[in-house]
Amino acid sequence: MAGKLLIPKIISADPCEGELVCGTETVGSIGKIACGFEKKSPRVIFDFGRKVTGYLQIKVGAHSKDSFVIRYGPVSDCLHLSQRIPMPQSGEYLGDYYIACRYLCLYIDSDSIQANDVYANGVEVSLISSQYPVSYVGSFTCEDEALNTVWRRSAYTLELNMQKYRESCHFRMNPFDERIGAFSAAWKGPWGNYVLMDGPRRDREVWLGDVRAEALGVYTSFAAYDVCKSSLALFGDLAGNDGLTVGSGSTWQGFTEYNYWGIVAVWECYLYTGDRSFLEHALPFVRNILAYTDSRVDERGFISNNASWMWTIPREGCNAGTQAILCFALECAAKIERVFHFEKEAARWETLREKIKKNLNLTFWNEEKGVYEEAIRLVADELPVLLDINVYAVLFGIADKEQSGRILSYIREHMWTPYGSATMDKKITNAHLDPALRCYPLIRAVHSAPDPVAELERFMWAHNRKVWPFINAYEVQARFVSGDTEGALQLIRNCWAQPYFDETDTYWEIVDPENPVFNSNTCYYIPKDDCYNSAAHGWSGWVGYLMQTYVLGVMPLSAGFAKARISPQTGTLRNVCGEVPTPHGVISVSIVKTETEYRVSVTKPCDVEVEVCLQEADIEGRRAMIEISDC
Repeated sequence: MAGKLLIPKIISADPCEGELVCGTETVGSIGKIACGFEKKSPRVIFDFGRKVTGYLQIKVGAHSKDSFVIRYGPVSDCLHLSQRIPMPQSGEYLGDYYIACRYLCLYIDSDSIQANDVYANGVEVSLISSQYPVSYVGSFTCEDEALNTVWRRSAYTLELNMQKYRESCHFRMNPFDERIGAFSAAWKGPWGNYVLMDGPRRDREVWLGDVRAEALGVYTSFAAYDVCKSSLALFGDLAGNDGLTVGSGSTWQGFTEYNYWGIVAVWECYLYTGDRSFLEHALPFVRNILAYTDSRVDERGFISNNASWMWTIPREGCNAGTQAILCFALECAAKIERVFHFEKEAARWETLREKIKKNLNLTFWNEEKGVYEEAIRLVADELPVLLDINVYAVLFGIADKEQSGRILSYIREHMWTPYGSATMDKKITNAHLDPALRCYPLIRAVHSAPDPVAELERFMWAHNRKVWPFINAYEVQARFVSGDTEGALQLIRNCWAQPYFDETDTYWEIVDPENPVFNSNTCYYIPKDDCYNSAAHGWSGWVGYLMQTYVLGVMPLSAGFAKARISPQTGTLRNVCGEVPTPHGVISVSIVKTETEYRVSVTKPCDVEVEVCLQEADIEGRRAMIEISDC
């Protein structure tokens, strides 16, 4: 266990009914902590300065052979997790299961039935960091410090989510399913055992849809290619006999649409790494998903999605969101086939993609509103317009230019809040489940509740007009792709440059725009490992990738960055610089705009061919000056 040693500061020390002596020179140390039998123990609160992950280490001198109790959490008013730790006979305790927190409260408690005093001398508390040891080889800076913080915080959020596969909460908290237990004990990633988790505290699970978004940020921040490859290889190893894989890596939940994100992620991994051997390894995984899909699409090319999460909003059957993701996956699948010169297969997937695209527009486009509607399986007075399908349609070429403009205008008018875009244009209220639903996982819970309407709203709460940075990032990308640079930058500021993220220094999974504080409630009767919200959710951090790819403008045109394009979208920003790692080395870009000049300086590895494409909207009549040099 060779991680970095993290030593906290003591920020609060309450002697309560006991005796407390805190260290004066060494932070994280207590000279003495003691209390009488059945008295209220002194309480000491430690602060690591931001959210961290690591294995708890407690060193102690003479003690009463009782127990330490610790409570910990990401924010000061949410120390919602706890452990009871016997005072170590050896003088040192080292946890074998990492914890994630910013704050940690320690006190002592008696293990004896006798009326003996409880004490511990020379207590030192620290963590040994558990995440993958990264190097920050990517960067982004500009004159707007808020945007600089967004990039740095995005990267740090991703860093905390690169953990070892067997650290999942499921493996620790639930009795092993024999299959899952055996698989977990035996699995070794071909590129290592670190994977991309959704959150370092709640779930601690690899989710295939999350991997797609997180991996992009990992490529451009750290070039930690091995973590991304192993994450994808895990799902190949978990594929079933029908051709599909699971959506979640340690609870094995079946999400149809996550399979299609898996195809996308495989292609993008090859694009950013240029690793043909990885693509060969993943090809059977991709083809099995495609074979399953091809055997089950209907006459429109639509696939039925009958056992899926889809934001907990019931969308059973041929919903628009799944078809849109399938469209993108088929585009990526065709590119994968062409790497191996299988032109016939590539053309086949492109033909299916065009068929789905046409029928998506015929089935789900609402010309009057100028948005795509969704097949929401609820009975209600009025159903909402959803954010995800509409930004997917813009990004994946389903909507044309005129449609895209109308969609983005509708979203801004009806879904923007001061904290980012909400998941829908209006809340779902007074709704009932469609009686024809068969596979929605909450049917029994809703129908058996004393108040089915209230129970349904309770389960949908997290996605019922809430702000999710993850899906906001797709809108940011859609705005960049559509040329709405200022809209994209404003949305980044609205969603990610908020002071409530300062305490954790990470990005949360969810924000309630009606009450933007860290929510410690849960929608589960038996919480997984803590509250519902996650204070460092990996897919909330992929916005940093978008800043490097669109504001800085660096993107690969061919596998492994053999050829790259520099096409900045800086808007009103005047000074932007940064670095993007490639398998050949780092591409550095500096953009300086004056009243008369637009200067772009690029330093690149000699093995990377670069084309610089400046947009007239970005130049705004200035004299363009381009300098390209090799490292």
